[in-house]
Amino acid sequence: MHVLNRHRRGSGKPAIKLLLLAVLLVTTLVIVCLAILHCADYNKPAIVNLQLTEYQNSSALAKVVGTMASYGIKPYTIFVSEGVVEQNCSLIRNLYDNGYEIAAFGYNVSPTGSLVPITNMPFAAQESMINSTKTAIERCTGQGPEGFRSQGFSKDNTTNKILKDLGFGWDSSFVTNFDPEASAIPYYSNSLGFYVVSIQGIIENHSVFVLCDRACQGSGKTPAQWRNLVENYFRTDQAKGVPFVTEFHPGFLVSNTVWWDNFTQILSWLRQQDATYVTTQQMINECAAPAKNSSCA
Repeated sequence: MHVLNRHRRGSGKPAIKLLLLAVLLVTTLVIVCLAILHCADYNKPAIVNLQLTEYQNSSALAKVVGTMASYGIKPYTIFVSEGVVEQNCSLIRNLYDNGYEIAAFGYNVSPTGSLVPITNMPFAAQESMINSTKTAIERCTGQGPEGFRSQGFSKDNTTNKILKDLGFGWDSSFVTNFDPEASAIPYYSNSLGFYVVSIQGIIENHSVFVLCDRACQGSGKTPAQWRNLVENYFRTDQAKGVPFVTEFHPGFLVSNTVWWDNFTQILSWLRQQDATYVTTQQMINECAAPAKNSSCA
C-alpha cells in the first residue's frame, strides 16, 4: 500500500491500473489452474492393488484367477504358502510368467488344526516357516519373492527382524486404523528395513476389521454389505488420490455360493471403473512416499 500511495499522482496512475489488472489476471489464472488440477485429481484413474491370499487350495486359486481374467482384471499380487507352491508349481510359475506378482504368505496352525497368530511361534519356528516359503517360491519361479504377509496380519519384532534379515522388500501385514505404522501410501521404514504396505481397516463398534471377504464375514457383514464396502472405499480412495487395496480369499469364495456371486458382481463393477491395476511392487514403485502424509496423486 505504501508503494502504491507514493505514486497516486501524475503519470504513474495508468501504470497502477495496469499493475492491478495484471495482478487480477494472474490471480484468476492461478484459481483456474487450481480448479483444473483439483478436478483432474478426482477424474484420474484409480490405482488399484488387488491381493489374493491362498494357503491351501490351488484349484480355488486357479478358478479365481481365471474368473478375474475373464473380466479383464490384472495384474495383481498373489500371496501363497509353501504348501500351495508344492501342490501346483506349474500354476504358480505360469502366473509369475504372465505378470502376476507372487508373494509369500506365512501362517501358523495349532495342534488342533486351527489357524493361530504366527507371533505364538518362537523365533526359530517363525524363521524356518518364512524362509522355507521364500525358498519354495524361488525354486518354483526362479525368483525370490519381494513381499510377505502374515496370517491374520499378526507380527512382532521377531517377524520384522526375520523379514529384514531374509531380504524381503516389503510387508503387507499392516492395517490402517489399527497398526501405528500403517499408512494409505506405501513408504520405506528405516527402522523396519523394508516398505510398509497397508490394507484398509474399518472401525466399527470400537473394533477394527479388514476390508476383505473373510474379515467382513467375521464381522457379521452380509455378502452384499461387503460388496458395498468395496465399492464405497474404492470411490473414497480414488477421490483422495491414494491407492485402493483389498484382499480376496479364493478358497473361501469358491466354497460359499452367495459370496462368490457378490465377488463376480464386484468384478463386473470394477470393469466399468476407470482404474489402473498394479501389483504391490508396482504400487510401491509408483506411489511410495518418504513420509506418511505424502500422496500418490
